[in-house]
Amino acid sequence: MVDPSMPAFTDANVPLEATNAPDRALVIGATGHVGRLFLEQGLELFPNTEFRVLLRDVEKCKGMPEGVDCREGDVLDAESIQRACDGFTRDSLIFDSVTQINLSPTDRDGSIAAINLEGVTNVVEVAKRLDLTLHKGHSNAGVPCPTVGMMTERQSAGELDEEPIYTTLPYLKAKRDASRVLLRAYEEGLRGFVSYLPLPIGPSSREDAVFNGLARTFAKTSRYFHPAGVDIAYVDARDAAKAHWLAYMRGLHGDFILSSNATKEDIMGSFAEVFSVSLRPWPLQKTTVVRLGKLMDFFKAWLSRNRELPLSEVTAKLMFANQRYSSAKAKEAFDFAPRPTRDSYRDHFQDLLNRGIVSASGSRRPISIW
Repeated sequence: MVDPSMPAFTDANVPLEATNAPDRALVIGATGHVGRLFLEQGLELFPNTEFRVLLRDVEKCKGMPEGVDCREGDVLDAESIQRACDGFTRDSLIFDSVTQINLSPTDRDGSIAAINLEGVTNVVEVAKRLDLTLHKGHSNAGVPCPTVGMMTERQSAGELDEEPIYTTLPYLKAKRDASRVLLRAYEEGLRGFVSYLPLPIGPSSREDAVFNGLARTFAKTSRYFHPAGVDIAYVDARDAAKAHWLAYMRGLHGDFILSSNATKEDIMGSFAEVFSVSLRPWPLQKTTVVRLGKLMDFFKAWLSRNRELPLSEVTAKLMFANQRYSSAKAKEAFDFAPRPTRDSYRDHFQDLLNRGIVSASGSRRPISIW
């Protein structure tokens, strides 16, 4: 049960109440979605904490909030991670949300496994070596995904009925293997918290995010293209970041799914509210989309090997995958109560309008990091 004496997962737009603070924190993945919000919330919560970020390209430090210490390094270089943690103590924290989404059916050069598995292993080893608390903003690809039923953090072998793609695709396999590395480390005594996050959305998304391209298509065509019969699993990135800070202040360890589901009505309604564009639903049938994905794979293999096409058999199948993730464990452990779906998508679309990523009519208004 939730301990009423500890900080609560507050309502949307209400900042957490700061209690115990880390003396230093290293954010890996601060140029990404959840990592950036984790950093910004932390700076607001803990003005006396020293915040550092690990960057492969230190030029990106120009885009970091004021007062952040930028350290050059790479998750594939364990020593650079450790150098970035100089002076860290048992009261220090590493937050890692690095991921590289690559749905290629092969990993010929090993780069997919390198970022998504070797990188996690290196961060874990540094945290163990220095006796630090480690928080990992992980992908929902790190949990078993049966074709039917509710997905939880731990599925027993007898409950699994996965499509082969989930056990053979290099990206998904690397994420699953990384989960095993993390859980084994926690069982061995590492203080840590893992969140499994499907499709993080919210303010300050990367400009090249796939969903942003879809939003531009919605605005141009006035149609909402969506997989028929499938609600979209997602998490508001602000809620995910808040959950990690709450867990740190409570000293809560473990692995938790953080997820909500959005219906087509939720997304279309939020879009209309921000852009004043009424979308017409355009359901996509699985058989047709998979067929089209196979055709694009053929063209890529024989005509345009160096060009990325908008669809493949893999992405077509993933569009229609089971999206029923349970956040019951997080609700029980720390009263996780994500903001309403329409609030999340409305703020996400508002942010795209504010930054000019989607060109459409509408009024600009500020968006809170909470």
